[in-house]
Amino acid sequence: MSSNNSIKYLGQEEAINIDKELFNEYGFSVDQLMELAGLSCAQAIYSFYPKPSKCLIIVGPGNNGGDGIVCARHLKLFVRFFSSCEFDLYFLFKYFKF
Repeated sequence: MSSNNSIKYLGQEEAINIDKELFNEYGFSVDQLMELAGLSCAQAIYSFYPKPSKCLIIVGPGNNGGDGIVCARHLKLFVRFFSSCEFDLYFLFKYFKF
């Protein structure tokens, strides 16, 4: 695990091992982990921008895209319940061929 000041970052291998442990030893599903990742991301964004005037979230395919969709869904709920800002949520999907 590398660190910069007080922030700690996981490497790819460490993240894979944590995912395996959560699946195998604790019985988490992919959906549950995606929901937790998206919620955590939304909470982090909302803590810095509690009253956004506009928000655009662009996601791609795959699990990270799923995390982004969950994040956007939670942000929409946070803004609706905790501020007076109007929030229109648009999902833009683009499938790239690699």
